Amino acid sequence: MCLTIDNSNNKTITSNTSISCIFMITLMLLVGCKGETPSPFQDSDEAIAYDNYMADYNSPKYKWGYIDDQGALSITNKYDDCRDFSEGLAAVNLDGLWTYIDKTGTTIMKPRYRAAQIYSEGIGIVQTMAGGFLLYDKSGKVISDTLWYDNVDNYHDGRAKVKLGSSYGYINPTGTPLDSMPYLGAKAFRNGLAIVQTVRGPLLIDTSYRTVMPDINNLQRLYYPSSGIVRVKTDDGYRYYHLGKQSYIGGTYARGTDFDKAHAVVHDGTSYQLLHKTGKTKRLPYEKVAVGGEGYWIYRQSGKYGYLENDGTLLTLANHTTATRYRSGMAAVESGELWGYIDGSGKLAIDYKYPLAWDYVHDRARMISQEGYGFINKTGDYIIPPYYIEVRDFSEGLARVQIYRQ
Repeated sequence: MCLTIDNSNNKTITSNTSISCIFMITLMLLVGCKGETPSPFQDSDEAIAYDNYMADYNSPKYKWGYIDDQGALSITNKYDDCRDFSEGLAAVNLDGLWTYIDKTGTTIMKPRYRAAQIYSEGIGIVQTMAGGFLLYDKSGKVISDTLWYDNVDNYHDGRAKVKLGSSYGYINPTGTPLDSMPYLGAKAFRNGLAIVQTVRGPLLIDTSYRTVMPDINNLQRLYYPSSGIVRVKTDDGYRYYHLGKQSYIGGTYARGTDFDKAHAVVHDGTSYQLLHKTGKTKRLPYEKVAVGGEGYWIYRQSGKYGYLENDGTLLTLANHTTATRYRSGMAAVESGELWGYIDGSGKLAIDYKYPLAWDYVHDRARMISQEGYGFINKTGDYIIPPYYIEVRDFSEGLARVQIYRQ
C-alpha cells in the first residue's frame, strides 16, 4: 500500500515507499495524458464524431504541397491530402481536418471538416463531423443552414444534386430544395439538361424539369447529348435521337458510341460502321473501333491498334500494342512495353522510352523515372525534373505534389 493509517492517533503516515508510489501514479497520469489533443468542437455530437474519426486516422509521413509551372514549391508541403485548385481555391486536409486555401496558401476558414469538395460555381461544399453539409461562398462565409442529406454533389447550371435514402432531387445555391426529391436516381445538370430515373424509366429533363424527348418504349438507359444527339439504349439495342430535328437518325444497333463531331461508331451485329448525322453509314473493316478523343477513333487490326480520322480515313497504321485517347493534341501509345506519344498528324512525336505515360494537359504530361515523378513538354524534354513521390496534373497554374525531400 502507498498510504497506511495509524488507528491509534488517527494520523496518516507516509512512508518512503508511499512517496515512490505517489510519484509513479503521477507519472503514469502524465504519460496517459501525453499526446491527447482536445476536441476543437463545442457541440457534443460533433465532438464525439471527431473523437471517433481521429481514433482511426493516421497522418501520412510525406506531406502534400503545390508547385508552380516552373517547378518551384509555391505552397508549403504540410498537408495530409489536397485537391486541385478550382475557381482560385483548393480543398486541403491539415492534420485530418479539411478546409480551403487560396493560391497564397492562406486558409479561408478554420480546418474542422470531415470532407470538402472542389469549388464549383462559386460554392464550396463541406461535410461536418456529424455528417451534415454546409455551403460556403468564396470569402469563407457560410451561406446555408446544415443540410441533412446523405450526399450533396457539386453545382452545375445553378443546381446541386442531393440524395436522401433512395430519393434524389436538386437544391439551389442557398441550399433551398428545388423539388420534392421525386427521382429514383439523378445525374448532375450539364448544358441545361440532366438525366433522372423515374418509375417510368430514365428521362432527359431541362432546368424547368420538363422532359425534352418523347416517351420511348422499353427504354433502359439515356446518355447526355453529344453534338445535339442523344444516344439511347432500349431492349432492342442502341438508337440516336436528334434533339434539333426531334427525330431519330439511322437504325437500331447492337453497340454504339456517342457522337463526336459529325460521326458515331456503331456495330450492327456483324461489323463496325461509321454513322453520320444524316443517317448515312460507312463500313469499317476492323476488329474493333472505339472512341479516340478529340474527334479521332482507335481501331484494332490483327491484335494491334491504330487511329482513324473522324470520317474514318486512316491516320496511322495499327502498330501499337496499346493506344490511348487523344488529349491536348497528343496520344500515348505503347510498343514493346515502352511508351511514347504521337501528335495530331499521327506521327511519332516522342519515341518509345517511358515505362508509363499520362495524358498531356495543355503542354505538359506527367512522367516517372527512377528518381520520381516530373513533367515533360511536347518534345519529351523534362521541364520539371523527376523529384516527387507523387504528382498530379496542373490546374489553374499549380500542381499537387507529395515530397520526400526538400
